[in-house]
Amino acid sequence: MEKIIDINNLPLYENEILETKASISGGNTSHRGKLILTTKRLIFTNLKGVLLNEFHLELIQSINAHKLMGFIFKGFKINYDNIEYLISVTYPEDWIKLIEYQISLD
Repeated sequence: MEKIIDINNLPLYENEILETKASISGGNTSHRGKLILTTKRLIFTNLKGVLLNEFHLELIQSINAHKLMGFIFKGFKINYDNIEYLISVTYPEDWIKLIEYQISLD
């Protein structure tokens, strides 16, 4: 059964910070959809809102910029549960800073 994420009905202790169109690859899958940063999670859904990936911020092992040809920012990589995921977004440097900041608050 598909789990639909209703960003307007998050748990009381969790708030949405940022949302954008994105693509994700890793763990033998590749998808396009929406990336949502909350105060507790990084959530990836398809465009209809069906949950595809969910990363609890406190369990992210590392986050790094992903560059093409060594200097063009294309997205960022996260290591979660010993799997590396590549997430392509606009303004990846800002996403990295926001995610690192949220992790530092816990």
